[in-house]
Amino acid sequence: DPLISPNENLDRVYRRYNKVKRGLTNAIRREKEIKEEITYVESSLLFIENSTDVTSLREIEEELIKLNYIKSLHNKKKTKLKKEVKYGVIEGEDYLILYGRNNLENDNLTFKVSAKDDYWFHVKDIPSSHIILKTSKLTDELIVKSAQLSAYFSKANLGEKVTVDYTLRKNVSKPNGAKPGFVIYVNQKSVVVEKVELEKI
Repeated sequence: DPLISPNENLDRVYRRYNKVKRGLTNAIRREKEIKEEITYVESSLLFIENSTDVTSLREIEEELIKLNYIKSLHNKKKTKLKKEVKYGVIEGEDYLILYGRNNLENDNLTFKVSAKDDYWFHVKDIPSSHIILKTSKLTDELIVKSAQLSAYFSKANLGEKVTVDYTLRKNVSKPNGAKPGFVIYVNQKSVVVEKVELEKI
């Protein structure tokens, strides 16, 4: 602006720069928050679609009410469920595979039920159940079996090939304030498997 001094012009540009910089920082933070929201909602939808009984659906309903995604349409005393958190179990001769059927079960399974030297499986980049493999000897067969189970309890379509990450449970953590079921992990390996019917796993 030729009507003001060079220093005033510089101050004006600097103020504008700071405003844009703050806006960019807020936009990056908001983008991260929105992506986490989308992941959470997609995983909740997945677990609703995979539910096979009313109790599972009511557990998901309570979770969504607690996080203010939906409002309760029932009398709270009637719909209050026991706080026992369960999970799915597949038992073999020398292994035990546990899987979450909703986001609260995923959290409970990963951070309360599993041991640090158990193996943790999750389909890469799409909603799926947390899979915990308990075994004294990790074999290729068990890796594929656990990965296929992870693929089965995921948003992937039957016949679709997916990448499943796996790592020791001690490499999995939950960021402060993160939504149920959301974790971060390091030192993972990956295996590609096809989503097949549960009976074929």
